[in-house]
Amino acid sequence: MASTVKNKHVGCSEQFYKEHIIEELKQQRGSHEEKQKVLEMLKRLEDEQEEEEGEDGEEEETLEDRLQGLDLDRDTEAVWDQLTAQERAEFQAVVEKGMLGEMLEMWTPWWSLSHVRIPSCTALQESNQTREYHGIRVIWQ
Repeated sequence: MASTVKNKHVGCSEQFYKEHIIEELKQQRGSHEEKQKVLEMLKRLEDEQEEEEGEDGEEEETLEDRLQGLDLDRDTEAVWDQLTAQERAEFQAVVEKGMLGEMLEMWTPWWSLSHVRIPSCTALQESNQTREYHGIRVIWQ
């Protein structure tokens, strides 16, 4: 995961440096041969970046394609079968290190939320009282 984050920022910094190198080349009067060498280096760098970005994108799309149409909640064996050996190993390592919980968002199930008991309408009506619940005034007469 750290390499993915690093790779995403490499594009930003490489673009920054590329622009400054090109600007510097425009201002300097180097030989035609020197300019060609620098431009070739920049072209190779750009090609490498495109390959890396293409590989990352293909990997994500491939995983998405492999999981498409599967019920992720019910077909757990089918999901596991669709993972590559590397993806399985990474998942198992995360589980073994106890880091899986850090990746999940905490949530509170609706049934564990506190509820206010409201007396039945009949009980309120019989008592001929006024009560307020969550800012709503209930009057029975």
